[in-house]
Amino acid sequence: MSSSPQQYELFAGQLWRSPKVQDGSDCHSMSLHTLQGWQQKIAGYQKQMRDRGLDQQMSLLGPEGSPPIDPWDLDRYPPNFYRYLRGDRGDACLYFVLDRGQELLLYVGETVHSRQRWRGEHDCKRYLDQYHTLHLSLNLPAPTIDLCFWWDAPKATRQRQKLEQKQIQQWRSPFNKENWHHWQTPFVTAIATY
Repeated sequence: MSSSPQQYELFAGQLWRSPKVQDGSDCHSMSLHTLQGWQQKIAGYQKQMRDRGLDQQMSLLGPEGSPPIDPWDLDRYPPNFYRYLRGDRGDACLYFVLDRGQELLLYVGETVHSRQRWRGEHDCKRYLDQYHTLHLSLNLPAPTIDLCFWWDAPKATRQRQKLEQKQIQQWRSPFNKENWHHWQTPFVTAIATY
């Protein structure tokens, strides 16, 4: 029997391996027909909401509402916008994630510091990565993703969050969890496992 202490390996066996994505809906095996149908349903709904116009949006917001917001009319930035914006663009805002080619509003969010929000972890980034991967696996062009910012958002967090929820409900953006049941969004169910 040895009296020397045993040294354990730091990265032994199953502890050190690459993360894998497990996805119950298997969005990466989605057919072209299914993807296009999914996109068309969402685009049709969002177009209908845009066509209803600003009067309808004003009534949704109620008497205490803010000015109507059309995400497609806002300035567009690439997903790595935070590398280019300087000055006061780190302010509170609502932001919208669009697929330019399909004219889909995929996600609505709010933040108090716009430049910091996208630098780190964000669930929407994972959903966009899966969306991008599916397009490539179907030999489609990679989607062109834009971020748009509405800089007139309230500074107070609760007011900004209420406005965000109204936008999420109005546009039914598929990557927002509040709308997953509307679209059976396949890109949001994957989780990284180690």
